[in-house]
Amino acid sequence: MIVINSHTIGDQTFIGNRVVARDHLSIKSEAGKVTRFTEKHTHISQDGNVYTEEEYLGPTQQFISEQSNVLISGPQGIHETSAQTFALGDVIRESAHGDILLEGHDLKKTVRKKETKRRGLFRKKSEKVTTETTYTHAPNQTFAGGSSILRHQNPNASTTLIGAREQVGEDIIFDGGRPNVQAAGSMNVTDIHETQRKTFSSSSRHDHTETPVITPALLMAARNIHFTNNTSSARLAGVHVSAQKFTNETREGMLVEPVVALFRYLSNQKSGNAIAGATIKIDVGKEIMCQHRLKNLI
Repeated sequence: MIVINSHTIGDQTFIGNRVVARDHLSIKSEAGKVTRFTEKHTHISQDGNVYTEEEYLGPTQQFISEQSNVLISGPQGIHETSAQTFALGDVIRESAHGDILLEGHDLKKTVRKKETKRRGLFRKKSEKVTTETTYTHAPNQTFAGGSSILRHQNPNASTTLIGAREQVGEDIIFDGGRPNVQAAGSMNVTDIHETQRKTFSSSSRHDHTETPVITPALLMAARNIHFTNNTSSARLAGVHVSAQKFTNETREGMLVEPVVALFRYLSNQKSGNAIAGATIKIDVGKEIMCQHRLKNLI
């Protein structure tokens, strides 16, 4: 039997490393917090008139138990960012007093392109600058052959999963506290600036588009998703749920709702010469919704 036990009095922090046990893996702080973190980095490049700035993940922080369970215990809380946990058996997270937070990085990519043209007898000049900023969510992930158990002793502490993915061969169990499972959200933005200058006139246009990016959280269990009667209340917002059985025993009830974000397009156009000028403004928006989805595997 090859077991890894990392037990300390104070905090434990794991950044971009890989901890593998053939059998049981136990990470336990007696009086502190457990933090797991996958770093992100930025790559910048310039190719002619195209400038790119892109974030990417470094080595993924991983806990792996090849034949048994993974236990993560931090009485002052557990915080995981774009980490991965694998276990043939159960994955157990427990905290006596602090919050449990499982979240992911939103990786940003910005591409800026500048085009300049001159033509005609009077060297008419036009310039166009396009800037696109997009985001990709890198979720925190749990894979277990057994169950995923998130346990609180403090009835008012929160278990928050933002865009996280929990996929297990048995049950997902929320035991205690106030679970809040929700989609991750970000906003893609496109800006286009165009100007034209002639000998006796000029015009400009600025288009701005905001497009929501909603990444649903995933709870997928081959058997049961269970909110026990130790749990005060729960909220599910923009979550995809897949299980044979869904059990809600929360004492104060459960709120299930979609996530709603606003798509927006704005345009500001100006033109004029020595005699007159004109301005046109457009502002259009609509709501985009990520619904809660419940799927029965039977």
